[in-house]
Amino acid sequence: MRRLRAFVERMNRLGVPLPTVRDPKTGAGSVSLTMVVVSFFVAVMGLIGKISKFLGDVDMSQTLWLLTISCSLYFGRKLSVKPPEPKARKNKNVEK
Repeated sequence: MRRLRAFVERMNRLGVPLPTVRDPKTGAGSVSLTMVVVSFFVAVMGLIGKISKFLGDVDMSQTLWLLTISCSLYFGRKLSVKPPEPKARKNKNVEK
């Protein structure tokens, strides 16, 4: 039990890194872009399996919903409007 607790504490302290796709605009790892890529490949593999009859009768509606939601999450964050930054006010009552 101590070894398990020590392992969990070590993982909490170090964190478990997840491989993510790098966003071309920011250069940082993006979870939403990773979801788009993964759901796209799942959809493509499902369509190939459906066309080739390898997977039998495949219901693609859930895969396409996941792709739609992932794409709207990724592209929706680019459509959000940032609030304007406050302008510095000039104080006329400052003594010189």
